[in-house]
Amino acid sequence: MNQPTNPERASPSLLLVGGLLLGGALVVFTAWDAIAQFFGKDPAGSAHVVKLTNDNWQKEVVESSIPVVVDFTAAWCGPCKALAPTIDKLADRFQGKIKVGKFDVGDNTFNKATKLAVEYGITGVPHVLIFKGGEARFQFEGGGSETELAKAIETVLAKK
Repeated sequence: MNQPTNPERASPSLLLVGGLLLGGALVVFTAWDAIAQFFGKDPAGSAHVVKLTNDNWQKEVVESSIPVVVDFTAAWCGPCKALAPTIDKLADRFQGKIKVGKFDVGDNTFNKATKLAVEYGITGVPHVLIFKGGEARFQFEGGGSETELAKAIETVLAKK
């Protein structure tokens, strides 16, 4: 016995193909960082960026003989990842004149990271501070543009 066809109903094979395509797209989207690394994207960034921690903060930032640009960041933060190439460019551009470091608020002990955040007024990430003589001279909530950050760095370098 023949059953009537319903033109609005999709065939099971069409649904299967559609599901496979959507599922494949989801897998590619989720694995994008791994795919980008495979094709040459350098996840490490600039070799001139210092990894800052609670343990080396005093030596690398407070006691530094040159100005220090600190990027307060987190691995889970999308805007932080977007700012990373800018921070890397600045580290390369001002190499030897300034120190550039990243402080990952997720990698550091909660109590000490919280203490640093309160001390320097960090309410969210990304957040960039420029230090000279152990004191914060410039602050950029949300990171700031390459032009803004470079201008602030040049201002700090020009002041004796």
